[in-house]
Amino acid sequence: MTDKDELIHNAEEITKDDTNTPEVRDVVAGLLKKYIKTVHRLDRITKISDRQQREVLDVNEKLHQTYEELKQSQDRLVQAEKMASLGQLVAGVAHEINTPVGIAVGAASQLQYLTKTIATSIANKTAKKDDLFQYMHNAQEASQLILANLQRTSDLVRSFKMVSADQTSHEKRRFKVKDYAESLIMSLSPKLKTTSIKLEIKCPPDLEMDSFPGALAQVLTNLIINALMHAYDEGAAGNILIDIYRDDAFVVINFTDDGRGIAPENMGKIYDPFFTTNRAQGGTGLGLNITYNIVTQTLKGTIECQSTVDKGTTFIVRIPCDS
Repeated sequence: MTDKDELIHNAEEITKDDTNTPEVRDVVAGLLKKYIKTVHRLDRITKISDRQQREVLDVNEKLHQTYEELKQSQDRLVQAEKMASLGQLVAGVAHEINTPVGIAVGAASQLQYLTKTIATSIANKTAKKDDLFQYMHNAQEASQLILANLQRTSDLVRSFKMVSADQTSHEKRRFKVKDYAESLIMSLSPKLKTTSIKLEIKCPPDLEMDSFPGALAQVLTNLIINALMHAYDEGAAGNILIDIYRDDAFVVINFTDDGRGIAPENMGKIYDPFFTTNRAQGGTGLGLNITYNIVTQTLKGTIECQSTVDKGTTFIVRIPCDS
């Protein structure tokens, strides 16, 4: 018998005990009735509470499952965004390589033709001294053209290998910031050539970092693509300045465009995942969110935004020289 049942039993005994006055029995009976009603009410509340607790647990479990699914979806989208950036890099370098290789092939074909012509003249003993001098002059020009364009191709391939390897790995190494930034910009030149936007880099040539170049490349790429997509109307002219300098133990990157700026009501949302004002043109709303996470988590730095409508936007990134 529980304490509750024992209390009810004892109270019932009091109401049946003839030795007690009727008044006592009535008072006890009234109290007992109220107590029993209260107990029944508490039992109902307890059952409801137990049911609600189970429901809350079920809801929490479903919410946790939904959160995990959303997190996995976001991770997949982030990875897709990174791969899209790498794909753009591949397309850019392939486009850039096509020009010097084409020039080198053309020069080599011309040299082959000139060599065959002079060889025939020599074989037929019709070659003159002036013909030989002219051939040597043309051959030297063609050779220089071939060499210069193959060197250009080699530089592009080296830049591509460096940037692409960094973007697919998370290795930390020492690198010169200006050389690396210029290699990255070179890989994005086909994208820039389709616009009327001029991009300039200001950076001391001897500025070095011991950090994660792939992460830095992703940050710069995202900021450039974000500016091209959001800051300017299609076909509009503009200027982007990437000013990089050292401030004590930090590298500071001031990324400034002279575009349309960001509306004040959107300033607090620009780093939110999936927030975009340009979804119709393919914006995912992940570029600045990824940028923020890379700067603050991978590079252990900070990023802030200053913007004035119709005047432009500046992103200020501060990264430890040794991340």
